[in-house]
Amino acid sequence: MKNMTILYIFTFGYSLKTWQLSGTLEKELEIFKKINEKYNTKFIFLTYGNNDDLSLEISNKNIKIIPLFGNKSIPKNKFLLFCLSIYFVLKNKNLFKEVEIIQQNQLNGSWLALLAKFLYKKPYFLRTGYDTYRFSIYEKKSIFKRFGFLFLTNLNFAFSDLITVTSKSDYVFSKKYFIKPKLIKVRPNWVVKRKLPIHSLRSSYKILSVGRLEDQKNYSKIINEFSNSKFEIDIVGAGKNLNSLQKLAKEENTKINFLGHVNNTDLQSLYPKYTFYISTSLFEGNPKTVLEAMSHGCVVLISNIDNHEELVHNSKNGFLIDLKDNFYKKLINIIDDTSVDLDALSKNASNFVNKNNNIEKLIDKTQDDYIFLCKK
Repeated sequence: MKNMTILYIFTFGYSLKTWQLSGTLEKELEIFKKINEKYNTKFIFLTYGNNDDLSLEISNKNIKIIPLFGNKSIPKNKFLLFCLSIYFVLKNKNLFKEVEIIQQNQLNGSWLALLAKFLYKKPYFLRTGYDTYRFSIYEKKSIFKRFGFLFLTNLNFAFSDLITVTSKSDYVFSKKYFIKPKLIKVRPNWVVKRKLPIHSLRSSYKILSVGRLEDQKNYSKIINEFSNSKFEIDIVGAGKNLNSLQKLAKEENTKINFLGHVNNTDLQSLYPKYTFYISTSLFEGNPKTVLEAMSHGCVVLISNIDNHEELVHNSKNGFLIDLKDNFYKKLINIIDDTSVDLDALSKNASNFVNKNNNIEKLIDKTQDDYIFLCKK
């Protein structure tokens, strides 16, 4: 088969600049670079950015960047952003003719890929990291937004040639929709295989957590339960709840450091410094940060929710803790229990994700998906 070119459409409103500001640019690009290196598959990124995206160094000539807004400013009004993106698809037929597959990242924005599929008769591949409609329910979005995501999900199920989800939980949930997807596969998030550091060099009284400072991550629970304790908690991430969480930490006398955004290279250097990683999330997709923590051999204490259950076998490669239980008390019990082998837990965690989430596996499976779609 001749070399393929994939048009990769970013999530609505996202750009390379978005990835850079969140510290994830290097990580997000890695899978595309590796697929290109191994199979010579080329990519065109259609982003919701402007020429600022072109100034970012991605060091791969086989990844072409097309920002929707070129030398113009990016509209802040979402409806205008929507209209201009539709106009772009209508007027740039030559772009769509030169690609073999249209791939959409996340449900939000998939109307663009669907329109291009119908206009230019190309196979359409939707990749989702989480179920957007289900998240909209958990986040108590407006009825209008919930209906919109429900409608968009069913529309994609009806017309996409392939959908991939990152968890078995999302795969099962997909079967509950009115319209059943024609073809859906599980493609979990990935990690790079790593050499574990010596366990004794890790800090046992500093705890790491990584995530946006939003209600979903439930950081107030950590602050409340670690009040007046000897533990110090480092949180990587930014979000709307920063001020309220800082205030709560002061009131509860919880030792906590808000580190803000940390770029991926520096973040990977952080994980090995901690014995324990904690997540009190109320809901998740296939959480990249938990996978990364496990790959570095952190002992994870994570909330007992559907998608976390796929990653941790309790007391074998980490700990699942019911949200009604106290994380601080559970951690103290783990430390005091002489039968708990933290070194074995660390190795088991790393071995589990290296087996199930290795980037090399995902590269091969993604390329197989592309070949399958080209043969349709």
